[in-house]
Amino acid sequence: MTVEELQSRISRLEVLEWLAYERRNGPLGPGRGDYHAALISKVVADSQSKKRSKLENFFFKWGVKRGGEQNEHFDH
Repeated sequence: MTVEELQSRISRLEVLEWLAYERRNGPLGPGRGDYHAALISKVVADSQSKKRSKLENFFFKWGVKRGGEQNEHFDH
């Protein structure tokens, strides 16, 4: 759906209500799945080590290789 189509179907107030809902309950859509995958990975890693990991270390960084290089696979 384009921005123009969205604006013709939903009011500004409803958009603001959805944003407030997401702020309170967490992300909607694929971001929520990424969060859950990161959380599961952290729990598994922590169960195998005495040192506790930071959750943000397990979030996938789209388009970035290890070391901060751009991943060509995601460049199209």
